[in-house]
Amino acid sequence: MSKDTRDTIIKYEDIDNYEIDEAANDYPMHTEQEHNRLVEDIRNNGQLQPVVIFKNRIIDGRNRVKAV
Repeated sequence: MSKDTRDTIIKYEDIDNYEIDEAANDYPMHTEQEHNRLVEDIRNNGQLQPVVIFKNRIIDGRNRVKAV
């Protein structure tokens, strides 16, 4: 039996219910300048890359979460 692997939509208000996984530390947090560029890009274009969550832990996308 195969499991449905479609994307799951999570409301931004619920993002605080997720912890940051250790794996996210492989990618550094943005500098202030990088963060400001990401905020502006998301404002202009929307969030194009999903935040990756596995077992209620953010694996990838903590900079996007902070920017939003």
